Amino acid sequence: MKRDMDLIRELALWLERKEDHALRKPEDIRIEDYGFDEIGHHLNLIYEAGLISGEVLRSKSTPDRIIQVWPFDLSWVGHEFIDSVRDPEIWAKTKEGTYAVGGFSLDLLKALAKGFLKKKLEQHTGVEIDL
Repeated sequence: MKRDMDLIRELALWLERKEDHALRKPEDIRIEDYGFDEIGHHLNLIYEAGLISGEVLRSKSTPDRIIQVWPFDLSWVGHEFIDSVRDPEIWAKTKEGTYAVGGFSLDLLKALAKGFLKKKLEQHTGVEIDL
């Protein structure tokens, strides 16, 4: 299954909106236009990327293989990610930039989004920030 950065962003936003830090079953997470398999796969990905904390079910025959992640909350890295891509305009520009070059990594995506945020902050405050 192909990695879907829109779904990763939506999952992070969904987790951020939750007021409690209770364990979530993947089947209880509803994101419009995405099914259970896609959501489950992407929860595994964002857990492996360090964006969320959660309970992990691993394969008994292959312990390194994650079967399912039940997320608790965003990690510090997850909060940093969502803060950089929260604004829909920034997110659209970030995706447009990555599609223009034909590929991206999570780190590149965050750096590009932070660049757009920095530019927007400078336009609103007149203050230049060195990130």
